[in-house]
Amino acid sequence: MNRFDDASLDDGELEKLFPRAFLSSNSCFTNLWQMLHKCNIKSELYPDTKNEQLDKVIAMHTSFNSWREMYETALEEYADRLCSKVDDDIQTH
Repeated sequence: MNRFDDASLDDGELEKLFPRAFLSSNSCFTNLWQMLHKCNIKSELYPDTKNEQLDKVIAMHTSFNSWREMYETALEEYADRLCSKVDDDIQTH
């Protein structure tokens, strides 16, 4: 799989936003790279990417209707995970 352009979401950001648990509970994919391969996405994946092929694959193989919907849900869950981690850190100190 090709690396993503500097201006797009990079590999590490994508893996944080779309961990295996998120993908397995919301799609038929076991990992992010499998999904991107199926979508034929090789570069420049932005949060506001508008790509009919991407949206079609997302709608067919996930519980979302579009890339934007999937991205926004993943972002909300990522923020929740970060807040939970901060809460846990506060409680342990």
